[in-house]
Amino acid sequence: VLELGSNIALAGYEIRKRFPDTLKLIGVETSGKMIDLLENVYYPDYNVYDRIINSSVATFLETNKEQFSVIVSFCGFGFTKNLKKYLGLVSRSLATGGYLALCLPVG
Repeated sequence: VLELGSNIALAGYEIRKRFPDTLKLIGVETSGKMIDLLENVYYPDYNVYDRIINSSVATFLETNKEQFSVIVSFCGFGFTKNLKKYLGLVSRSLATGGYLALCLPVG
């Protein structure tokens, strides 16, 4: 499972809690401060992610070579109005038959 724009791991924590030890969970977060907060303040004794990547969503998607069975993003695309470009990159990272769950700001 890939979470794009993981912030302080609110979604990641809920995914991990419901599926402990049954999936590999990777988070992508552009803010080092958010990563520090999730690791040292919110979940200091809990490994939410198997791997957390400190990168912008755009850069990650443009350079990623892996495919994922599930991709989730809750407001991780607030940086762009060009969703077509990035959804194309997301589809390239999504395995055939995979699932995509998005929450997008309205405006």
